Amino acid sequence: MGVITPNALTTTYSRTVGVVTQDPVNIDCCKSWLKLNWTVDLDYNKVMVISYSKSKGQWDGQPTLGTTYWYLDYHNYLSYGYTSSRAYVESNAKHHNYDFQDDNLATYANHYIYVEGYPNGKYYYEAEWNHTGEYSSLLKAKVYFQ
Repeated sequence: MGVITPNALTTTYSRTVGVVTQDPVNIDCCKSWLKLNWTVDLDYNKVMVISYSKSKGQWDGQPTLGTTYWYLDYHNYLSYGYTSSRAYVESNAKHHNYDFQDDNLATYANHYIYVEGYPNGKYYYEAEWNHTGEYSSLLKAKVYFQ
C-alpha cells in the first residue's frame, strides 16, 4: 500500500501598476509599467509565497496626439525577489523629448514603480514621478492599473 500525497493546491495572483505622463490637455506622452505575478501554496494551512515572475514595459508616443515624439532612455529593474511572506519588484524609467519649443532643450519624465504581493492576494504599491527640463512644469502624471 502506497502513501497518498495530496496534489499541491496553489493559486497565482497578478498585479500591474503603471505611470503615464500627460501633457496639459491630457494627451498621453509616455508610460512605464511593472507587472508582478506571485504563486501561493495553500496546502496544510501553510499559506506562503512559493514563486514569482516579473515583467516590465513602456510606451513612448511617436508621435503623440499632440505631435510630440518621446523616447526611452532606460527602464531598469532595481530589486526583485520573494520570501515565504512576500514577492516584490521595483523599477525606474526615464523618457525624454525635444519637441516642445527649443529643439536643443530636452524634457524628461522619470517614473518609479514598486509592487509587493502577499500570500493572501493583497498587494502594496508605490508610484512616483518627476518631470524636468523645458516646459516640464506643464506635464502631469497619474497611476493606472491593468
